[in-house]
Amino acid sequence: MIRKLASSISNEKLIFISIVIQLISFCILSFLSMTSIIIAILGLFLIYSCYSTLTVIINQEIPHHVEQDKASMGLGIYNLINFLGMSFGPTMSSRILGSNTNFTFVLQSFTVLLIVSLLLMLVGTREVNTP
Repeated sequence: MIRKLASSISNEKLIFISIVIQLISFCILSFLSMTSIIIAILGLFLIYSCYSTLTVIINQEIPHHVEQDKASMGLGIYNLINFLGMSFGPTMSSRILGSNTNFTFVLQSFTVLLIVSLLLMLVGTREVNTP
């Protein structure tokens, strides 16, 4: 379904939309999740859906930015970095929760990280587009 959507919308727009939806979802979780379980489930559903979307889009986009004969190496490096991120991310989150038992603080930290990644993405696309 994501590949069909990527054919009608550009990959860059889908990456941007996915990050923005994740940002909104982390804000929902950090500010409203303690009020209702339905809101918490909605926030988690949106985060996981956007993560899957980003994974598919990035795997499609890497071969376009790497030389043809090195595309498999680029995908391998991406998967290695993704694996390391998936192992260190929960570890860092549990350390933050262990030192500061404020669940809202952790979710707001993720929101800040998403804002930084969104800004870096916007700055990177502007640098590529300038002559």
